[in-house]
Amino acid sequence: MKKFLLTLFILIFSVVSAWAGFVMYPKFQAFDSNGDPLASGKVYTYDPGTTDAKTTYSDYNLATANANPVVLDSRGEADIYCSGSVKLVVKNSAGTTIFTVDNFPVVNTTLIQDTDTDTMIQTEESSDEDTIRFDIGGTEQVIIDDGTITPTTDNDIDLGTSSKYFKTGYINVVYGAPPGYVQRANFSHSSDTAITIGPGRYHVDGTTDQTVYWNSTITFNLGKVANGGSNDGSADIDAGAWAVHYIYLDDSAIVTQASPLLDADCFLNTDVTAPTWSATKHGWYNGSDRCIFAVTTDADDDILVFWHDGGDYVFYDAPIHDYSAADPADDWSTEVTLDIPAFCSKANCWFKLHYVSANSNATWRNTDSSDSDGQQVGYVTAGADEATNTVDVFCNSSLKIDIKVTGADPTLAVDTNGWYFPNGM
Repeated sequence: MKKFLLTLFILIFSVVSAWAGFVMYPKFQAFDSNGDPLASGKVYTYDPGTTDAKTTYSDYNLATANANPVVLDSRGEADIYCSGSVKLVVKNSAGTTIFTVDNFPVVNTTLIQDTDTDTMIQTEESSDEDTIRFDIGGTEQVIIDDGTITPTTDNDIDLGTSSKYFKTGYINVVYGAPPGYVQRANFSHSSDTAITIGPGRYHVDGTTDQTVYWNSTITFNLGKVANGGSNDGSADIDAGAWAVHYIYLDDSAIVTQASPLLDADCFLNTDVTAPTWSATKHGWYNGSDRCIFAVTTDADDDILVFWHDGGDYVFYDAPIHDYSAADPADDWSTEVTLDIPAFCSKANCWFKLHYVSANSNATWRNTDSSDSDGQQVGYVTAGADEATNTVDVFCNSSLKIDIKVTGADPTLAVDTNGWYFPNGM
């Protein structure tokens, strides 16, 4: 039951340094026509708009009922508490009506409510509760208690899709995550056919526009359910050759789940379709499925071991050998295709230039570049058997870089150590 302190306001207007104020008496008080306290006056209380008596109480917890009418003391005062609005008829001790007020707008310092009292913000339901309650349409929807926000119904709280933020102290809440929002998960190698996906949160612009999340580490098994996979829409690892499998948030499974809190079957993998960048969705998508990761499988149909700390770099446990040749061309005609996911534009590569019979210099450039010099990655002379260097490189959309080696008969090897997430993934 919601409690209201029934209080008659006496407004005293004054001007003090251009400020106006009012005084609210802590008890109900009435006055006669001369402005004197209505000693032994009588307060009759009814349901608004009726002559049906309404019970009031002498205490905050509504435990002790008042008589009706309530008889005022020598100061014209009384403790009057009630639930909801009330009709007041105030009379003097002789029974003469002093005033009548219908549908009295009860003021309660612990409550903000609408006219029919079914929608409200309440700061106390019991004495010194220290809890804020939100009621909508007669149903308590949300409780805020000691820093915890708790929905009290099974209904989702729709925060919308616009970008709104609230930040105070150590709290940073995102209301309706902006398009493309990513709180990237930590991806880990689990087995030859499975990875683990740490807690994450992503905006998905699919069948519905929403933010999805998971609060614990999920083990995702690649492949179809019949073959031990987590999602029947996934592709099996059975190519018998090197392949990249892209990890997606499965829009159709998310719709079926009917909850933004995801399970393992809400992810899928495919080695057929790579994602493309969607400027309108601010992410990497294949249709309505958002791509969040990729793994490489080898000729034995095993996921390559990789390392990831939740940041923007994925490190292969063993480098992938992309190129090795003796006496590469001394112009930019040699292209090296990097073994990285199709969405990548940046990788970390290891170059090894081996001296054979003359001083040699190796350089690289982006295949789309027209730079005639490129970036040096190694130089060897007769006194240096080989030169090695680890370099971050930028490839073109075909995942290629150009190399050029000057000098007689050197050998050059290029390995890929790992790759970087693109923006929006």
